[in-house]
Amino acid sequence: MGSWRSRPPDPPTPRLARHAGTAGLLISCIVASCGGADRSAGRAADTPGLVVQRVSDLGTALPGQTLPGTLRISNPTEHTIRVSNVRKSCACTRIASSSFEIPPGGSYDLEIELTPGCPDRSSAFLKIITESGGEVTAWVEGACRYPFAESWEPAGHGARVALAPGVDPAVIERITCYWYPSDAPLAASIESSDSGAWLVVTGDPPSEASALDVVYLIAGGLEEVVQRIAPASHEPAPDTPLTPADADTKRLSGSSESPQEADSQSCA
Repeated sequence: MGSWRSRPPDPPTPRLARHAGTAGLLISCIVASCGGADRSAGRAADTPGLVVQRVSDLGTALPGQTLPGTLRISNPTEHTIRVSNVRKSCACTRIASSSFEIPPGGSYDLEIELTPGCPDRSSAFLKIITESGGEVTAWVEGACRYPFAESWEPAGHGARVALAPGVDPAVIERITCYWYPSDAPLAASIESSDSGAWLVVTGDPPSEASALDVVYLIAGGLEEVVQRIAPASHEPAPDTPLTPADADTKRLSGSSESPQEADSQSCA
């Protein structure tokens, strides 16, 4: 199944290239441009004396959701260490503070947030730089998954798509569906039972191999996501990549609100 992901690096492309998955473009940015840092570097370059956890896994999020966490930075020395800057490798990561001091034998809990790209795994590093010029590197990681299954099943005059186990149907907002390559919106709703939840779409597919484009917003998110879902009889849907133009057209036609501009994601 092909998909495009939200918030690609500059220069901007049509808005929906930023949607169905922040992840792919974001991850390629992190891995290709930011991967030069030695991931094993939990040590200090100029003996700053700081000790940090080398890799912090913040868990898994749905598209557009943010994963909060805490990075503990310890000072085992007998003197106060002042941190003058914390450099982030990617705009997908946010920190509560970039300067602070840690007393002898003490520690500091740095609050961090990561918005992983979907449907992959994102990682970024933080360089913690001391006033004396030493530095230590820590990594933060997180995964993103789509809430819907990767294939749809025929259901009467339409289709249904299972929600992934553990996904609360209440977090899915403003759903609009389209048969690929049509731009005509379809009636869609989410139905639940004790055995699970499904997206139910009403409307005959134009052909046996048609893909289904699902445009939705995760509660609390700022941008709609477009997920292209293949029919169960074809994995992935043949010759139906989700292009930026496809996605932008469908997102805009499926929403009565003005699109919100997203912060560009780039490596620092």
